[in-house]
Amino acid sequence: METFEFKIVTSGLDAAADKFEDRFFEAGCDDATIAVTNGVITLHFARQANDLAEAIASARACVIRAGAEVKEVSPTFDKKPRKPIDLEMLKRAAAEMPFQTESAGDFIRRMRDSNRY
Repeated sequence: METFEFKIVTSGLDAAADKFEDRFFEAGCDDATIAVTNGVITLHFARQANDLAEAIASARACVIRAGAEVKEVSPTFDKKPRKPIDLEMLKRAAAEMPFQTESAGDFIRRMRDSNRY
Protein backbone atom coordinates (compact mmCIF):
# COMPACT_ATOMS: atom_id res chain seq x y z
CA MET A 1 0.00 0.00 0.00
CA GLU A 2 0.98 3.58 -0.59
CA THR A 3 0.05 6.82 1.19
CA PHE A 4 -1.86 9.38 -0.88
CA GLU A 5 -2.32 13.00 0.15
CA PHE A 6 -5.35 15.05 -0.88
CA LYS A 7 -7.92 17.42 0.55
CA ILE A 8 -11.69 17.33 0.67
CA VAL A 9 -13.72 20.53 1.07
CA THR A 10 -17.05 19.88 2.78
CA SER A 11 -20.36 21.54 3.58
CA GLY A 12 -23.41 20.61 5.58
CA LEU A 13 -21.84 20.57 9.06
CA ASP A 14 -21.58 23.51 11.43
CA ALA A 15 -17.94 24.18 12.29
CA ALA A 16 -19.07 26.13 15.35
CA ALA A 17 -20.86 23.11 16.85
CA ASP A 18 -19.29 21.43 19.86
CA LYS A 19 -17.03 18.51 18.99
CA PHE A 20 -17.86 18.53 15.27
CA GLU A 21 -14.39 17.07 14.72
CA ASP A 22 -15.42 13.93 16.61
CA ARG A 23 -18.00 13.16 13.94
CA PHE A 24 -15.24 12.91 11.34
CA PHE A 25 -12.94 10.89 13.59
CA GLU A 26 -15.69 8.41 14.48
CA ALA A 27 -16.65 8.08 10.79
CA GLY A 28 -13.12 6.96 9.86
CA CYS A 29 -11.35 10.24 9.07
CA ASP A 30 -8.66 9.62 11.70
CA ASP A 31 -5.98 10.05 9.02
CA ALA A 32 -7.05 13.62 8.23
CA THR A 33 -6.17 17.03 9.62
CA ILE A 34 -9.20 19.29 9.91
CA ALA A 35 -9.02 22.98 9.02
CA VAL A 36 -11.79 25.57 9.18
CA THR A 37 -11.55 28.73 7.08
CA ASN A 38 -14.45 31.20 7.02
CA GLY A 39 -16.75 28.45 8.28
CA VAL A 40 -15.74 25.99 5.54
CA ILE A 41 -14.44 22.64 6.81
CA THR A 42 -11.54 21.14 4.86
CA LEU A 43 -9.99 17.76 5.60
CA HIS A 44 -6.38 17.14 4.55
CA PHE A 45 -5.91 13.38 4.20
CA ALA A 46 -2.86 11.14 4.19
CA ARG A 47 -4.66 7.89 3.36
CA GLN A 48 -3.17 4.49 2.66
CA ALA A 49 -4.62 2.59 -0.29
CA ASN A 50 -3.62 0.64 -3.39
CA ASP A 51 -4.19 3.68 -5.64
CA LEU A 52 -5.36 7.29 -5.51
CA ALA A 53 -8.90 6.50 -6.68
CA GLU A 54 -9.37 3.97 -3.88
CA ALA A 55 -8.00 6.43 -1.30
CA ILE A 56 -10.35 9.21 -2.43
CA ALA A 57 -13.38 6.91 -2.65
CA SER A 58 -12.90 5.61 0.89
CA ALA A 59 -12.30 9.12 2.27
CA ARG A 60 -15.43 10.43 0.52
CA ALA A 61 -17.47 7.62 2.07
CA CYS A 62 -16.15 8.51 5.53
CA VAL A 63 -16.94 12.21 5.07
CA ILE A 64 -20.50 11.37 3.98
CA ARG A 65 -20.85 8.96 6.93
CA ALA A 66 -19.93 11.88 9.22
CA GLY A 67 -22.92 13.80 7.86
CA ALA A 68 -21.10 16.24 5.58
CA GLU A 69 -21.36 16.78 1.84
CA VAL A 70 -18.28 16.58 -0.40
CA LYS A 71 -17.93 19.82 -2.36
CA GLU A 72 -14.42 19.47 -3.77
CA VAL A 73 -11.58 16.95 -3.89
CA SER A 74 -8.04 18.12 -4.69
CA PRO A 75 -5.20 15.60 -4.89
CA THR A 76 -1.74 16.72 -3.82
CA PHE A 77 0.69 15.92 -6.58
CA ASP A 78 3.81 17.02 -4.70
CA LYS A 79 5.74 13.76 -4.73
CA LYS A 80 9.23 15.23 -4.43
CA PRO A 81 11.59 12.84 -2.69
CA ARG A 82 12.45 14.14 0.76
CA LYS A 83 15.94 13.80 2.18
CA PRO A 84 16.17 12.64 5.78
CA ILE A 85 17.48 15.22 8.24
CA ASP A 86 21.04 14.59 9.38
CA LEU A 87 20.65 15.30 13.09
CA GLU A 88 24.37 15.05 13.85
CA MET A 89 25.19 17.64 11.19
CA LEU A 90 22.42 19.89 12.54
CA LYS A 91 23.80 19.58 16.10
CA ARG A 92 27.33 20.41 14.90
CA ALA A 93 26.10 23.47 13.01
CA ALA A 94 24.14 24.70 16.05
CA ALA A 95 27.16 24.18 18.33
CA GLU A 96 29.34 26.32 16.04
CA MET A 97 26.94 29.28 16.12
CA PRO A 98 27.96 32.12 18.44
CA PHE A 99 25.77 32.76 21.47
CA GLN A 100 23.64 35.88 21.11
CA THR A 101 24.39 38.15 24.07
CA GLU A 102 21.91 40.85 23.09
CA SER A 103 18.20 40.20 23.69
CA ALA A 104 15.96 39.98 20.65
CA GLY A 105 14.02 43.06 21.78
CA ASP A 106 17.20 45.14 22.15
CA PHE A 107 18.44 43.93 18.77
CA ILE A 108 15.22 44.96 17.01
CA ARG A 109 15.13 48.34 18.77
CA ARG A 110 18.79 48.97 17.83
CA MET A 111 18.04 48.07 14.21
CA ARG A 112 14.94 50.27 14.18
CA ASP A 113 16.65 53.27 15.78
CA SER A 114 20.05 53.13 14.06
CA ASN A 115 21.12 54.82 10.85
CA ARG A 116 20.58 51.87 8.56
CA TYR A 117 19.98 53.73 5.30
